[in-house]
Amino acid sequence: MRRIPSLAALGALTATLTLTGCGGGSAPAQSSATGATGVTAATPASATGSSSAAAASSAGPAAAGGKIAVNGTLDDPALGDHVVAQAVVRDFPFPASMSGASSGELVLVQISATAGTKYYAGFQTTSLELVTADGTENTLSDGDDLGKAMAAAGYTPFPAGGALDTGKSGSGWVAFDDYQKDSPKLTLRLKRPALSTSDGQNLPAANFDVPLVK
Repeated sequence: MRRIPSLAALGALTATLTLTGCGGGSAPAQSSATGATGVTAATPASATGSSSAAAASSAGPAAAGGKIAVNGTLDDPALGDHVVAQAVVRDFPFPASMSGASSGELVLVQISATAGTKYYAGFQTTSLELVTADGTENTLSDGDDLGKAMAAAGYTPFPAGGALDTGKSGSGWVAFDDYQKDSPKLTLRLKRPALSTSDGQNLPAANFDVPLVK
């Protein structure tokens, strides 16, 4: 198992977000570090974006091990990325290879996502974090054993290694190793670092939050 750093944590990139209408031709190849081509990431600022939560479950740790239906939306208006949180599974069993992490709680979140079309950045599930009641930001966990365990239990992992090309859509489950076991609140966060664009804009860092369990 490994924790994957969020896009906001990768602040040493030097390119820019490229408009999809610039220069014609095909999109640049995606960066393996972030899944996004042409990103200049500065130190994240404190700006916080908005999201909508049509329904967050009030089920807490008592619902551990069961599927909790939610209906929350995350939208980044600048990049055009759209994410819908559909369900949560708490206290998913840790695979044997993750036994060292079992003091926490493995949380699965079912999402559907569509990458924006304005830039060639695409969408990466690494831009998602699970925030617990104590404010801890938990990044994605992955690994072959975890993916197999999720699939065997009927929770198909998000496809394509968690990356979507510009304008593409996908759906599936993502996993977080939550350090605050049995947190009474869980929030899904779409995190954008400060970025510059090929048309001369500077996008401030922003967080877009939706409650999953409250």
